[in-house]
Amino acid sequence: MMRKWARFLLKILSLALAVLIVVGAIYEQLGERRDKQKFSQIGRSVDIGGRSLNLSCSGEGSPVVMLEGAVGYAWAPIQREIEKSTRVCWYDRAGYGWSDEGPSPRTSAAMADDLHTLLKAAAVSPPFVLVGASFNGFPVRVFAGKYLDEVAGVVLVDASHEDQQEPASMKSPAARLPAPVRNMAYMLLPLAGWVG
Repeated sequence: MMRKWARFLLKILSLALAVLIVVGAIYEQLGERRDKQKFSQIGRSVDIGGRSLNLSCSGEGSPVVMLEGAVGYAWAPIQREIEKSTRVCWYDRAGYGWSDEGPSPRTSAAMADDLHTLLKAAAVSPPFVLVGASFNGFPVRVFAGKYLDEVAGVVLVDASHEDQQEPASMKSPAARLPAPVRNMAYMLLPLAGWVG
């Protein structure tokens, strides 16, 4: 008798979970559609080989100041000041803002290569002054190392660095999980966003 109730309860919970996933996916898709109508794109989509990244440039002059950040629009107030003296651009990194998703893993080298490909495809000519704040210091330094002949300078604004040590007490809860559990969670994370 107890097994029968346990099976029945398991079926009900499975059905409820399936309904929640479907409802969440529909809600997220409707929300994305609504957001695209409500928030028109700032910048332009540039094809970088089967996917697009969003780029916004203004001003005239050289060197071009390239503002690096996951969601480039956060740089808009700074862009308005810099454009008074030279050309300045920001972009949305793959998977953020108005840019398409990028292939995994999203390493600093992959981000630097995306930016380099974007600038070439958009016909934004070097030299570049790269600006990166916080985590964005990583792809900026990788870009500068890989494409040194195209870089006039680097500005790091309170940037993270590879030798930075974080005390165990400051690590995120996800970083404290065993590696197999953490890796599985990272693989499921995009799905969680898709279903709301």
